[in-house]
Amino acid sequence: MSADQRKGISWTRIVAEGFAIVVSILLAFGIDAWWNGRQQRAAELEALRAIHQEFQTNRELLRTVEEMHSEALMASRALLALAEIPRTELPAPDSIEHLLQNARNNWTFDPLDGALNSLLNAGELGLVSSLDLRVALAAWPDLVQELNEDEVIQRNEIQERFTPYLGERIPLRGLFRAEEGPAASQTDYAELIRGIQFMNLLEVRRRIAQNILGELRSVHRTLDEIINLIEQEVG
Repeated sequence: MSADQRKGISWTRIVAEGFAIVVSILLAFGIDAWWNGRQQRAAELEALRAIHQEFQTNRELLRTVEEMHSEALMASRALLALAEIPRTELPAPDSIEHLLQNARNNWTFDPLDGALNSLLNAGELGLVSSLDLRVALAAWPDLVQELNEDEVIQRNEIQERFTPYLGERIPLRGLFRAEEGPAASQTDYAELIRGIQFMNLLEVRRRIAQNILGELRSVHRTLDEIINLIEQEVG
């Protein structure tokens, strides 16, 4: 065998061995990436299921809060309308007390957020593969915060202005009695209802409730979107 032949065989072996090493390395990287991908997907699904459970509960909470704010808005509108009718046509005092109590409703939306906060605080939002879902989850805390800020304005308005105004003019026990159901009342509400300051307070209350309901609808749309997107991911 000539020197040239020996040299050719040597290079062939070297190339073959080198190729085998490269393939082995690529295969090892591929297996490692595949395994990491499986672990990441498992972690994503676990997080999404926990968030989904929270948001299902939040949807029920949100419906209750929406109902209470709707009642407050309707009560404010009804009380404002009473100022336009003759004294002799006013409803019974217990009916007016019921409206006043509903106008004083001060509900807030306090959603469960442990699972989502764990994901966000750990900086693991990138685990979520769906871009639309990542965007919706990232926007959720700010959306709730904006709603809560208006709910604080509402609470302060009721506690610092509306209720003290009522307390100076009518027995508040009638409003608390309204919470327990219909009862006979001797209070004359005609003067209260026709008072300019009372009507102004009611108008502020009405506008706040209307604004909050608008924000609640936006929150509800985002909540439903998040639930739907999660269900698409987890199957």
